[in-house]
Amino acid sequence: MSPATETFETVFEAILEHAAREEPRECCGFIYWTRAGLAVMPVRNSAEDELEFSMSPWDQYNALMDIDRLDGLLVAIYHSHPMGTAIPSERDKEFAALHPGIAMLIAAGDGVRAYRSSGEPF
Repeated sequence: MSPATETFETVFEAILEHAAREEPRECCGFIYWTRAGLAVMPVRNSAEDELEFSMSPWDQYNALMDIDRLDGLLVAIYHSHPMGTAIPSERDKEFAALHPGIAMLIAAGDGVRAYRSSGEPF
């Protein structure tokens, strides 16, 4: 869990650092907001395939409970595409549709991009 910050740039940097640490696997996690600002909460990728991401229900529950204890609000779910671009796959779009109102961020070599739960870019 990163300390709360005030800027999107710092959040994007934290996501890119997480992605670099996990390469060649995809990384994943949550972005949340508190009164102190935005923060990043990495979550373990439990997918067997290194080019996919999956958060176990238990890991998701624990992370969301931590955010709740901080009086935080989940605003985005992020993951990386270490071998591709920051464009959502069909699977990413299906995943995002399951989380209406929550943004999806994708990190790749070409940066971090944000998408609505519909899969459309912001």
